[in-house]
Amino acid sequence: ALQVWNAADMSFWEPTSYRGNGLMPLIARFGLAALPGLERLAGDAALHVLPQVESLESSGLALCAANAFVRLKTARSAAARWLRRHPATSALALLPLAFGKNKKAREMALQMVRWLAQQGADEALRDAARRHGADAVAALEPLLATAPWQILPAQLPELPGWLITASLPRPLLRDGVHALPLAALPDLAMSFALSTPEAPYAGLEAVRETCTPESLTDFAWGMFEQWLSATAPAKDNWMFTALALVGNDETARRLTPLLRRWPGESAHARAVTG
Repeated sequence: ALQVWNAADMSFWEPTSYRGNGLMPLIARFGLAALPGLERLAGDAALHVLPQVESLESSGLALCAANAFVRLKTARSAAARWLRRHPATSALALLPLAFGKNKKAREMALQMVRWLAQQGADEALRDAARRHGADAVAALEPLLATAPWQILPAQLPELPGWLITASLPRPLLRDGVHALPLAALPDLAMSFALSTPEAPYAGLEAVRETCTPESLTDFAWGMFEQWLSATAPAKDNWMFTALALVGNDETARRLTPLLRRWPGESAHARAVTG
């Protein structure tokens, strides 16, 4: 049975076979001996598999989690939990790709190396680089020396034309007197557009330290209301990310009636995201 599990094509599996805790009896019985099959299945169904293999550690699972984090929004939380639990193994698996020749793999690995650094895994990354050799050490240090807020994608997302930042509530500075200048508001909006709930843009931390929490909440809700007025285009649903990152209890209370209403308006997916 173990040989079949590790060698068979997983495409014949029904999703219900491994949802919930469906893999736990197999893991309890075979443990690491079942890794080849688990790694292959995690590559195909990361959302359901990664939460069940958090206690198992391998370079194959690290790459499955990293790929899921970058490419699958639905599996990003599960992938982040696995990667945070196993930073040393993740660093060892990712560094060769981060400095390799395959462009697609390199971009994914570089993003995840930077994310691991933001999670406080600098020493795990340095130790992995030492184990990979002097070239890896020399390539890693400039990467770690770059300020996190300076790390941007090659192409920034475009702010939607319907977003009028000048009409949004201006976040107040913590001195209680001054507010962010109007010219800074598009950059603040861009900070949210660059973020995910699991991986906020690093520059937002400085914003949180500088501005009052309540005024940031008001700014995010103002953007959200403009999005709703623009018929809530799905490509701009990072408005939910803004609410997630700076929202408060009042945000949840305001959002709740919308979540209940949207499924009846053919907006079930929007309700799930919310």
